[in-house]
Amino acid sequence: MQYEELEKELQVEIEKAEEIAIGYIQKRIDYSPFIYFVDNNIKKFIADSLDDAIELATEEIEGMDEETVVLIYKETIELNDGDFDAIVSQIYNVNEDSAYSFGLLYKIESDTIKFLNKRVFLGDIRNCLIC
Repeated sequence: MQYEELEKELQVEIEKAEEIAIGYIQKRIDYSPFIYFVDNNIKKFIADSLDDAIELATEEIEGMDEETVVLIYKETIELNDGDFDAIVSQIYNVNEDSAYSFGLLYKIESDTIKFLNKRVFLGDIRNCLIC
């Protein structure tokens, strides 16, 4: 799945959520995973590990009555040409059979964020907005 294949409304929601993470990175704030949902609402999840925080966020998403939710967290992505920092977005929508995960890869050079090419598709994931 290419990012460009997503419905435009889902792309917009991912980009809004990523902008929050980009703001944290620019301010050098070490942010925890958060979910982004309707009208610029966010909820952060702090735990002992990234996996635990993602699990807490997933449980929260399962109980939500929203049409679209984006989970955002930072992670290092290993590709053939090296390891890259990434803003990972997982987009959940009630009208999709699966949820989708993408990585927005970046490097910080001379105190500036440089994004690398386009978003990397990280895979289909369980859509926890639908049962």
